Amino acid sequence: MKLLENYSKGVSTWGIDVKTQQIKRLKKWHYFVNGMSLCGKYKQTENENLLPVGMVYSHEMCAKCRKLLEKAQKKED
Repeated sequence: MKLLENYSKGVSTWGIDVKTQQIKRLKKWHYFVNGMSLCGKYKQTENENLLPVGMVYSHEMCAKCRKLLEKAQKKED
């Protein structure tokens, strides 16, 4: 696994607030797919590298993103 590889899906602590359109440093890790967080609150910042989800502890992730990710992973199995 290459950490600095540009992933299309992954986690980040930077995002663009959907309501204010301002770039923010996020308190929790959010999971991004196709430029949008699963919880719907943030867009991915331009040129932001995403980390694989396995690089962060689950308690450090946004609860809504984590639940939706777990649900999607169960459907794949």
